Amino acid sequence: MMTMNNRASTPAAEWPEVFVDSHVHVFSRAMPFDERAWNKPDYEFTTEQLIATLDTHGIPFAIISAASLFGDLNDYTLAATTAHPRLRGTGIVGVDTSTRELQAFRDGGIVGIRLQWSTVGPIPDISHSSYRRLFYRLKTLGMHVEVVARHADLGVILDQLAMDDVPTVINHFGHPEPDLGAQSPSFLATLHAAERENVFVKLSAGFRLGSTDYTADLARRLLDTFGPERLFWGSDCPFVGREGQRDYAHILQEFRHWVPDINDRLAMAKASLRFYFG
Repeated sequence: MMTMNNRASTPAAEWPEVFVDSHVHVFSRAMPFDERAWNKPDYEFTTEQLIATLDTHGIPFAIISAASLFGDLNDYTLAATTAHPRLRGTGIVGVDTSTRELQAFRDGGIVGIRLQWSTVGPIPDISHSSYRRLFYRLKTLGMHVEVVARHADLGVILDQLAMDDVPTVINHFGHPEPDLGAQSPSFLATLHAAERENVFVKLSAGFRLGSTDYTADLARRLLDTFGPERLFWGSDCPFVGREGQRDYAHILQEFRHWVPDINDRLAMAKASLRFYFG
């Protein structure tokens, strides 16, 4: 969606088979937690630590997904995306955020907003004119909406975003419930959303959903429905709430199990590069 800065360019022959991590987080100890934070890490994962992790594993590009732990405090993400052309990000914003503010975010490398509504209770009425104005501004600026929600809530959100024709990225496989799996209302709504050409899904945070075989089945269903050109991969590094249970190398290995065909993985990587960097 944005023109990629030349400093972020890498010859295609040097790209590894997975060259965009579409879902990471960064934060410092100085950042205040939102009062509704579901977790309060007692450590920091700085931009410098992220860059070192990416370099260790040969990943040239990454997308910082806004963490609900910090509410609408987007300063640290914006500082990271401004300083590092290999990074893009999403932000959490208020419903009345102006076009000028959104434009400033976009110019700084924040290319979309995140609706993180999986842990906040009842979702707001996004058919209200205030939300529809926000979605209109995003679409006008070439920005997208990244959404994570559970149960029937995800279908409600996706239906409204379809009405407003906003480019949409669904997080975490569509967030199916472990006891329902592919029959979860949220997963079924995700599959249904494939009818829209501007809807994409992240194969991210699979370790939060279930076993590798379970998530591999979900990935197969998404591949069959969306095709690799509308799927992205994300590590969810630094694995908040599961620290010590996962590491980056394991997550990469898991992804290759989800998507065993290298051509599919390459198609996903190229699609995410086009979407986030233009």
